[in-house]
Amino acid sequence: MAHVVQKPATYIAVLVITAACALAGIFSMSVVTLRLRAAPQVVAVDKAALGAALEASPWFALTAPDEETPTNAPVLWLLTALQCPRCEEIEARAKRLGMEVRVLATTPRSAAPALQAAVAEIARRRSGAVFQDWRARPTLAIPSPVGVTSGDVGPAALAGYAEWSHASYERLARVTQANGARLAPPALFWQRGREWRIAVKPDDEAFRSARRDLTAGR
Repeated sequence: MAHVVQKPATYIAVLVITAACALAGIFSMSVVTLRLRAAPQVVAVDKAALGAALEASPWFALTAPDEETPTNAPVLWLLTALQCPRCEEIEARAKRLGMEVRVLATTPRSAAPALQAAVAEIARRRSGAVFQDWRARPTLAIPSPVGVTSGDVGPAALAGYAEWSHASYERLARVTQANGARLAPPALFWQRGREWRIAVKPDDEAFRSARRDLTAGR
């Protein structure tokens, strides 16, 4: 039986079409993954644990020195970061809408030592003014490294605040992962009635969803 040799042009065309289909599939999966990550997720696992973990974390209301925390304002919890324009945009938008923005002073153990030390001091003071000052001058560390006396607090106490920050981050990360997301800033946590919602790296639609949930009927 004679062996049929496929024409080179036909062979190349098949390869091009196959490669194009593969790239389209990869791109489609990437878009779906991004949308799933950005979209709000209803907390179905460890709902009570999330509320407890947030309340037990070091946090502070994001207010300027001359501002007061709004009374009975809807609460938006925020995991933020230094040099995070998206975080700052979310903070400003939420405050304009009359929300109480509660910033979580938590950081993973893998963070740089200087960052861990700064967050430990912010966890100790729990002050929006201190946080804003740190953010405005990130090259100036608020405290000395963990293990060195900071102001009127000894090294053991400051290390304790660092551990509080780390343990709180890990509790939030476990609940977030159990509900199909990986914790990273910016991350939003809020309630719709008795339901908890999470949005990691939220897009504009996710923020609008939080706004609708928190301001409905107000």
